[in-house]
Amino acid sequence: MTKTPSDPVFSARLLPDGEPFDAPASRPLLQSALQASIFLESACRNGTCRSCICRLASGLVSYSISTTLVQ
Repeated sequence: MTKTPSDPVFSARLLPDGEPFDAPASRPLLQSALQASIFLESACRNGTCRSCICRLASGLVSYSISTTLVQ
Protein backbone atom coordinates (compact mmCIF):
# COMPACT_ATOMS: atom_id res chain seq x y z
CA MET A 1 0.00 0.00 0.00
CA THR A 2 1.19 3.47 -0.70
CA LYS A 3 0.74 6.44 1.54
CA THR A 4 -1.67 9.13 0.33
CA PRO A 5 -1.43 12.82 1.29
CA SER A 6 -4.49 12.51 3.55
CA ASP A 7 -3.30 9.25 5.14
CA PRO A 8 -2.33 9.98 8.77
CA VAL A 9 0.97 8.48 9.88
CA PHE A 10 1.37 7.39 13.49
CA SER A 11 4.47 6.48 15.44
CA ALA A 12 4.57 2.94 16.81
CA ARG A 13 7.11 1.23 19.05
CA LEU A 14 7.37 -2.34 20.28
CA LEU A 15 8.35 -2.54 23.93
CA PRO A 16 10.46 -3.00 25.92
CA ASP A 17 13.19 -1.22 23.96
CA GLY A 18 12.16 -0.98 20.31
CA GLU A 19 12.83 1.98 18.08
CA PRO A 20 9.81 4.03 16.92
CA PHE A 21 8.64 3.42 13.34
CA ASP A 22 6.08 5.05 11.04
CA ALA A 23 2.69 3.36 10.88
CA PRO A 24 0.32 4.85 8.25
CA ALA A 25 -3.35 4.42 9.16
CA SER A 26 -4.10 2.64 5.87
CA ARG A 27 -1.47 -0.09 6.33
CA PRO A 28 -1.57 -3.03 8.76
CA LEU A 29 0.82 -2.51 11.68
CA LEU A 30 2.54 -5.79 10.80
CA GLN A 31 3.43 -4.47 7.33
CA SER A 32 4.70 -1.18 8.80
CA ALA A 33 6.91 -3.11 11.23
CA LEU A 34 8.29 -5.29 8.43
CA GLN A 35 9.06 -2.19 6.34
CA ALA A 36 11.04 -0.88 9.33
CA SER A 37 13.02 -4.19 9.47
CA ILE A 38 11.17 -5.33 12.58
CA PHE A 39 10.26 -8.98 12.15
CA LEU A 40 7.28 -10.41 14.01
CA GLU A 41 6.04 -13.98 13.85
CA SER A 42 3.32 -14.18 11.21
CA ALA A 43 1.74 -16.81 9.00
CA CYS A 44 -0.47 -14.43 7.01
CA ARG A 45 1.58 -11.23 6.48
CA ASN A 46 -1.38 -8.91 7.23
CA GLY A 47 -2.42 -9.66 10.82
CA THR A 48 -5.37 -11.91 10.06
CA CYS A 49 -3.94 -15.01 11.77
CA ARG A 50 -3.03 -12.95 14.86
CA SER A 51 0.34 -14.69 15.32
CA CYS A 52 1.89 -11.23 15.65
CA ILE A 53 -0.57 -9.95 18.27
CA CYS A 54 1.02 -7.72 20.93
CA ARG A 55 -0.23 -6.10 24.12
CA LEU A 56 -1.15 -2.43 23.69
CA ALA A 57 0.70 -0.24 26.20
CA SER A 58 -0.92 3.07 25.20
CA GLY A 59 -2.97 4.65 22.45
CA LEU A 60 -5.66 3.07 20.28
CA VAL A 61 -5.59 0.43 17.55
CA SER A 62 -8.28 -0.29 14.99
CA TYR A 63 -8.43 -3.94 13.94
CA SER A 64 -10.12 -3.97 10.56
CA ILE A 65 -9.15 -7.03 8.56
CA SER A 66 -11.28 -8.07 5.61
CA THR A 67 -12.77 -11.53 6.00
CA THR A 68 -13.39 -11.93 2.27
CA LEU A 69 -11.72 -15.00 0.81
CA VAL A 70 -9.88 -14.52 -2.47
CA GLN A 71 -8.80 -17.34 -4.78
